[in-house]
Amino acid sequence: MYSRTSIGFLFLLLSATISWSAELRLGWEVVQPFRFFRFHSDAHIHEWAFADAVNASGGSTEDIVSKMESRLNSTAWWTGLSEIAGMTRLERFRQLRREELNELKRPYIEFDPRLGWASMLRNEARGSPAGGTCWDPDRKTYKGCVSDIGQIGEVNNDDYVMPKRHTVQLRIEEKTTNGWRPYAGACRYAIRKTAEAGYGFVPSPLYRGPESWAISSPNCEVPLFLRTRFGTSYPIEVTFPAAPEQALTEEISVTDLLVVGIGDSFASGEGNPELPAVLDKRRGTSPYVRLSGTSDNVPDGQSIIPTRERNSDYITSNSRAQWLDDQCHRSIYSAQARAAIALSLEGQRHHAITFVSYACSGAEITDGIFWPQDHRECTDNSPARERLHQPQISGVIEALSASAARYSQFSLGLESEDLYYKRYIKRMEVLGATAGLPALRKTNYTCASWPGRSEIRRNAVLRTAGLNRPIDLMLVSIGGNDIGFGPLVSKAVINSGVASASLPIITERAIRKYQQEAGAITLDEANARMDFLDRRFLMLNTAIIKKFEMSTPSRVVITAYPRLTKTQNGFCGPGNRGMNVSTFFATVEGEGPNRVTPKSADGIVAALNGKIRSIAERYGWSYVEEHVSKFVGHSFCDSYSGVTSTNRFIESMDIPHRGRAAPNSPWLAFEPTKDFYPYESRKRWVRTFNDAYLLSFYFKGSTAGAPAVDDDIGIYQAQRALGGPMHPSAEGHAHMADAIVERARKLLFISGLAAPLSE
Repeated sequence: MYSRTSIGFLFLLLSATISWSAELRLGWEVVQPFRFFRFHSDAHIHEWAFADAVNASGGSTEDIVSKMESRLNSTAWWTGLSEIAGMTRLERFRQLRREELNELKRPYIEFDPRLGWASMLRNEARGSPAGGTCWDPDRKTYKGCVSDIGQIGEVNNDDYVMPKRHTVQLRIEEKTTNGWRPYAGACRYAIRKTAEAGYGFVPSPLYRGPESWAISSPNCEVPLFLRTRFGTSYPIEVTFPAAPEQALTEEISVTDLLVVGIGDSFASGEGNPELPAVLDKRRGTSPYVRLSGTSDNVPDGQSIIPTRERNSDYITSNSRAQWLDDQCHRSIYSAQARAAIALSLEGQRHHAITFVSYACSGAEITDGIFWPQDHRECTDNSPARERLHQPQISGVIEALSASAARYSQFSLGLESEDLYYKRYIKRMEVLGATAGLPALRKTNYTCASWPGRSEIRRNAVLRTAGLNRPIDLMLVSIGGNDIGFGPLVSKAVINSGVASASLPIITERAIRKYQQEAGAITLDEANARMDFLDRRFLMLNTAIIKKFEMSTPSRVVITAYPRLTKTQNGFCGPGNRGMNVSTFFATVEGEGPNRVTPKSADGIVAALNGKIRSIAERYGWSYVEEHVSKFVGHSFCDSYSGVTSTNRFIESMDIPHRGRAAPNSPWLAFEPTKDFYPYESRKRWVRTFNDAYLLSFYFKGSTAGAPAVDDDIGIYQAQRALGGPMHPSAEGHAHMADAIVERARKLLFISGLAAPLSE
């Protein structure tokens, strides 16, 4: 008869035999692969959205960014169950933020889904969202970043752009009839090479103790983590006490891909601040303009519209919209940033993405890429005043090189007929740099520090240095400002909106003031500017080769501009729907000399895209346009038909308003401080002027006091709405990012593994 001990031994032996009849594997993936985020909680939500989207699509990653966006900015998704039993995603996210409060001393901020997922990047209630990222908006640098898991900032202050280490999660899995599941048995991990201090196994990514070169685990179902030196391979061996003859081996080496973004407002994410402006619950400004199907805007003197939060008669400074970079209106909602996030979650995840962007709203190839650019918001007393306006080429070189700043003149200059040459360079040559700058600033309403310590010469003066690492992918959106598309849109909505005003003297003064700030132009001017693009893009291509040291042109991905005015059956019609924030705004139909209509504006976009396509073919760049047709039917004037309880606030094209004499009455259309979900899904993928007013409430310079009643027939409201109208919403940027990801996937990955440029 067998003893109880013998029976137990035989049972264990039988269990081991049964267990080892199954196939095992060692799996691993990089932790926080999108290195731009400093904190694990901010990275987690994208992993959740990615996994949920892929599972719902049967494993497909097609249109992954827009699918992630539909989840991350959905209140219903946040209240769905997380991977922790009995806990919603919102509760789980709040739990992660509280853990950061305890372990990292990161202040806890309650998440309000109404504000959008990116609002949680901030570390202060009304602080910059850059606090949760590796971008320093004050010093205009990526240096000095420190991440929560210690892979950035623990070696020196340049660990972000020049990575020194990565953290990897390891797991043992066994095969079942339904796939793979975690293996719950005991195992022992070992690195088969000489030990090195600062690298090795740790029990958790936040672990601050010494690393181990070998470690045993009684339950390999629990993940283990490995800190690796960038550029170093780690031969891992896993053995199992229950079966000493069994062993798994894996060579672990993390690939880090550098993705650089440059360009204009369509690259920066203009119109989509991470944290919306705070609107006043009671006070407002006037006039409210009634909705009209014509350009005859009728102010309602008895009604007001919301204003920004105020103390007495003055707007509070901490109520402004917050951006990653407010001078450039750069946002994590941009297509470039969203594409980089999705690429970090691509394939087998044996890679990380280092994302560097200097994209800036308003940039042209001239002022922005090569020469200093005036910025969207003025910061005269910045600690990095001379860096506020450096060209994007210089910014990228500064970030990717460790050498001291050195400057040289670029080899190519502009044609003498180029508008930028005549407007700035020629005038500076005549007046002289010292005498010319004050005149230029006054004429163009620029910030007092423009152009900082940079110079405006015939040949651009740029930083010069060898790059410490190659650029694996360059994302570019440029050309729209070069031909003046933004000002062209301003021409379309300004001239029609005030054409029938009864006060011609005030009207003319208002038009001049507004158009000077917006730079409105005509169709003829836009078409004439198209001729300048060849020389400008030649300069850009030369810089990409010589300054950015890129010898594989296909890895330069340039995006086409989406169609913002095309509906499913035509073009946006006349009237002020979505733009009745001011008496200035309305669109018109019909032909006429230089009459800018939604249809003619679309024609300019088509011509511009055709030009960029031919230039991309000339230089071998990857041209992305698959998103362009998707915007048809999602224009600035599109909305879902009908009024239901779920879409009446989302789809409203009316600006909130109420009686001037009834400060405590409810707002009509919707309550802006409760019902305005700026990042919830809409039929339109384009910001209207009303959206921009409510979301950004923009000021070029410092915030101001309350305007006089009906001052300049609505010019105050019109200027406040300049924070991104006629630009893609976050939803629109997500669809643009889908097209970028589809192309980048083919350039950067082979069978799910990253292929760096060096290969």
